[in-house]
Amino acid sequence: GIRDRRKSLVGSEMCIRDSLRPFSYTMTYNLTGWPGAVVRGGTSPEGLPIGVQIVARPWREDIVLAVARLLESELGGFQAPDI
Repeated sequence: GIRDRRKSLVGSEMCIRDSLRPFSYTMTYNLTGWPGAVVRGGTSPEGLPIGVQIVARPWREDIVLAVARLLESELGGFQAPDI
């Protein structure tokens, strides 16, 4: 009946959402031809990393890499967490 169809649709939506979790925003841009990168931009007051996403128009990986390199050098780049 109608309730069974609704359960099936809700289950399908959850399954699709779960299957897309491994994809980051950067991967979506890369898969559609827009080069992108993410670099660490700082740390939140809670100690969590803050990322900066860089995207350029298609075939301009050189711009993405140049901006990423500049930001990493200016903002400190990767920093291992205090454990």
